Amino acid sequence: MAVLHFLMILLFSLVLAAFVFAMWRVFGTVSAMAVFLSILSSSWLILFSGSIYWLVFADFLPFSFAWVLYPHLRSRFWLFAFALGFLVFFKALSGYEYMTNVVLSALVPVIYYEFRKGVYWKEIAMKACQIAFVGMLGFLIALVMHLFQLAKYAG
Repeated sequence: MAVLHFLMILLFSLVLAAFVFAMWRVFGTVSAMAVFLSILSSSWLILFSGSIYWLVFADFLPFSFAWVLYPHLRSRFWLFAFALGFLVFFKALSGYEYMTNVVLSALVPVIYYEFRKGVYWKEIAMKACQIAFVGMLGFLIALVMHLFQLAKYAG
């Protein structure tokens, strides 16, 4: 059991380290340090990070993934969207808590990077809708899987 707790803490640490790295790359050292210190001072994040039930790292995985990889996958948007949908699906398999936050948080880096590139707002809105759709699809696939599993188990 302790090994699983350690694994959850390690995964959560890696996800947040990737996010802090993205903040450093995009906004600089001061911003990255501010993010790092705010994470360290959050008792909620620290206390629940080892939970096998909550899988806190999965809540932040799409958000961190988007900040780190969107600039590299921007030209292959559907690959990015598919991966994001899969991450939302993975999160939904472990529970539906904070599902809207999980999906919508992944929109923030996309909107930021697109505005930064000077993309027209209608195209940004279209990409945001596509990502929201793919996130919702990932959630719905997990929900249908759970319903089939419940029907098989409960009869």
